[in-house]
Amino acid sequence: MNALTQLPLKGWNLAGDFDNLFDGLISRYENPKSHYSPALDIIESENKYIVKANLPGINRDDLSVSVKEGMLTIEAESKSDNFEKDGQTVIRLERHAGKYFRRLRLGKMIDDSAISADYKDGVLILTIPRREQEEGRKILIN
Repeated sequence: MNALTQLPLKGWNLAGDFDNLFDGLISRYENPKSHYSPALDIIESENKYIVKANLPGINRDDLSVSVKEGMLTIEAESKSDNFEKDGQTVIRLERHAGKYFRRLRLGKMIDDSAISADYKDGVLILTIPRREQEEGRKILIN
């Protein structure tokens, strides 16, 4: 499972503990320092995972979701307003403008060819189906 926030905890590996708990759906927290990491909710059901990512103010055309070599990548970019052209003075800026980036390692039981995505009201919703669990087979000894 992915660590949702990086915490400087001593003697406790948040990312590793989550990995073990959810059997590798999502791995270690990966975030370049120049990017903002959107908050995620991850919901598990019997046959799928639902991942919800907060991306407020992002235009659908500025949002990208891809899967390559078992890594699911969410990338987006929000543009900052140009206040100078209107002769306005900025008092305070708190909304994030720039690049969003989040990468999740998918476990072996994920069907990455059937992942679907919806985007509504600033929330990206990914549906990640699980593969049917393979039953082990008995090996005959000669």
